[in-house]
Amino acid sequence: MGVFRKTRIGFAAAALACVGLVGISSPAEAIVLPKSRSVTVYGPDQVVTCKLTVNGWNATYQRLNVNLAASSKPRSFSGYFNNKVTYVGCYAIGLNNPDSFAAGEAQANGPTASFNKRHFVEYASAFQVCAYGATIKSNGTTTQTPFGCNPA
Repeated sequence: MGVFRKTRIGFAAAALACVGLVGISSPAEAIVLPKSRSVTVYGPDQVVTCKLTVNGWNATYQRLNVNLAASSKPRSFSGYFNNKVTYVGCYAIGLNNPDSFAAGEAQANGPTASFNKRHFVEYASAFQVCAYGATIKSNGTTTQTPFGCNPA
């Protein structure tokens, strides 16, 4: 073996040792990301949609990086004039890990309400997403959507 080849082998071994120090995971430690989930619930005066988007895995903190977003809008055109206060709530819970939980809510004076929140949650292989909403109309009556979840 020539000096050049020995140097290349030594360099490759040093590079592999450095990779081990950086902490790149082996394929056996690969994380399978759960699917993003959403649910839409219809009430008499509003439509509520909630979506959980799984963005990735944070190896430093051993947490999933997820985004939870929900919105509520009137069910009909007249709701844009009649719905005076709107509320939307949403949560996502891990089916095999109830400690993996993300939630959010928003209330607005007007016909629409929404939020968009980032969470770092414990790992779960699948999530159930649930949503609910309510609105106060200009005549003072309150209507609610049923509490709805996507199929588990």
